Amino acid sequence: MCHIETTVYLLSYLLSLPRIAPDVVSECWKDIFTRLHVNKVLGDMFLHERDTNQSLVRLLTGGTTSVATAFPSWLYTVAFDKNGLIMKHALDIAITLDAMAYDKRLGLHYLIPVSLILALRSNTSDTAVDMFVDLITRLDRARYLVLNLVAAAEEKWPGIFQTILERVFSKAIAMHIANSGGSINVEKILTNLSMLFEEAPDSSYINRPGFNAFQSYMKQRCRQVLLLFVNHPSMECRALGYRVLSHSHFWEEDSTNVDSASISKLLMDAWFRHMKSRYTFFKENDESLVLDELEHLNANSNSTNKDQQRGTISALQQNGHPNQRRPPQFLKAYPQLQDMLELQDQVYIDNIERSANLFCKFQEQSQYTPEHKSAIGFHILSHLSARWPSATASIEAYDEALPKNIPSARDIAIGNTFKDHPVLFLIVEKCANSSRSAGGELLRSILVYFIVFWHMDQVVQAATTLKYATQLEETARLIILMKNVREIMRKAEYSTNNMMIF
Repeated sequence: MCHIETTVYLLSYLLSLPRIAPDVVSECWKDIFTRLHVNKVLGDMFLHERDTNQSLVRLLTGGTTSVATAFPSWLYTVAFDKNGLIMKHALDIAITLDAMAYDKRLGLHYLIPVSLILALRSNTSDTAVDMFVDLITRLDRARYLVLNLVAAAEEKWPGIFQTILERVFSKAIAMHIANSGGSINVEKILTNLSMLFEEAPDSSYINRPGFNAFQSYMKQRCRQVLLLFVNHPSMECRALGYRVLSHSHFWEEDSTNVDSASISKLLMDAWFRHMKSRYTFFKENDESLVLDELEHLNANSNSTNKDQQRGTISALQQNGHPNQRRPPQFLKAYPQLQDMLELQDQVYIDNIERSANLFCKFQEQSQYTPEHKSAIGFHILSHLSARWPSATASIEAYDEALPKNIPSARDIAIGNTFKDHPVLFLIVEKCANSSRSAGGELLRSILVYFIVFWHMDQVVQAATTLKYATQLEETARLIILMKNVREIMRKAEYSTNNMMIF
């Protein structure tokens, strides 16, 4: 009973303290705030009062009402009195009320933003900036609160969110350099900024208050923001950082302020560091969260950034697997052989598929038309094909050389590259299925190479073709892909003939 009685009367006592004993509030504020905020104590007390109506407040107009009913009036007249005692601790109050707004039991989500907006508008712009910076750097989940306040702040002080972002990232960089509070503070900042503009299927994030300032800041400072987390010891911090960049859509619209080549190199270097790390040290799960976010960022920015596409292709060709006791096995086309794969093989396969997806995820996005997807696929394949010498041999030369020799240096170079980098094969496979007019020459070179490969003495004499499992996989995929490309070309020819008839 003692606990219940304390719960009943404590809320009304605390709400009346600022008026009847301001000195006590000033001296004991830290203890009061801690008691109210920890473990949702204020929410528990409010819920109890609302359900029981045991504590009453006498009104100036006569009569009484419950403390829960009087709470909105208390916010306006006492808590947010700009000259009052509580506004000296506005941030602490904002943090507590934000927790109450998230507490679905209380139903106060409609009330608290209005109260805080009134409090915000009664301050200067400098005070508002300080308040936002503290909210974003101290709260664990500030999205609900900050989005409501940003709209009011931008209405009164246009452009203020740009200043807020500059201050927030300056503080984050200072924390990172000084290692102040470890990685927790930087993670909290990145969490809040990523939540503010998290993506929605209807693209409504574009219309959220402050998004234009957020995107503009990222266009101008993308490299500095990236360096804040790209080598951070916390994997959670890295993942959140990539999510912030993704949510900013810095590569869209006018991206003339973005150093595409530099950003592409940083992203690709980070990508392959994670790839090699998870493969070498069996960190399949440790790195997957970062790779998910980085894959999403790279795939989206790749689809519209030709410089980044070229940089990514170069990086893919230069990065192989590290030295080990045996080459990794890329084997997916034969389900009955999956039992022979080791954990490193499975990680290797996942790395390959993730890397290929950087170029092919645009095919899943509804905003691109089939013509646009075909054009992107054509661009990727054309650029890839142009990386090797253009000299070709005659049909007669192929008839004389095959199946033991390759008459064209281009075929040898392409075949060797694809044999050692199966990720390139997956890229061609996916892009060729979306493009009618590119990839044929690449496929011919790969076919010629594999005809000779399977007739090499050491390959023929092997006890089993599974010794060359990756090449077996690529050959099977090549046959399937050539059938698909032939069907695409046949349909394209049929469509062209029909157009000529009309």
